[in-house]
Amino acid sequence: MMDIKKPIQKNKILLILILILIISFFVRVYGLQSENIWPDEGGTVFHAHKSVLHNIKWSLSVGYFPLYHVILSSWEKIFGLEEFSVRFLSLIFGILSVYIVFKIGTFMFNKKVGIYSAIIMALSPFNVSYSQEARVYTLLVLLSLSSIYFYLRFIESQKKKHMIYYILFTFLMLNTHAPAIFILVFQNIHYLLF
Repeated sequence: MMDIKKPIQKNKILLILILILIISFFVRVYGLQSENIWPDEGGTVFHAHKSVLHNIKWSLSVGYFPLYHVILSSWEKIFGLEEFSVRFLSLIFGILSVYIVFKIGTFMFNKKVGIYSAIIMALSPFNVSYSQEARVYTLLVLLSLSSIYFYLRFIESQKKKHMIYYILFTFLMLNTHAPAIFILVFQNIHYLLF
């Protein structure tokens, strides 16, 4: 009897998580192109149709970090510059953030906390709003959460693969937006203290 309950419980959690991700998608895609491109998005979109090298130079010259602009420039070559398509990239990052929040909650506590955390993130007005803009913020959230997740996995297990993923996601995070440095600072303070 116990052997049957575990797979059912595992599948139940997976189905709930999939349902949360589907809801997360629909909450973000609704009204994705109802607003016009606003000035900050306009600057991002204007440069997105230019080369990757241009986007690296431009973003560094105006005090941005280049990762989002490079990704958006590559994305634009495939999907175009319409409001829906340029904002859809942020939508993807927003939904992936919901999944990473589930992973963090599950790792730190249990799957029930992971599910509740994913629900909160899926319906977070800030995350939904930023998932509907052609701006860097959802990528920053996704990479920050990934860095935190693999930091926690590494300090718990000391496994080399977790360290490699931590270094990778932290490097990407630091190439996204200036406030990312605070995540790294607090991780280092935590590591030194505990």
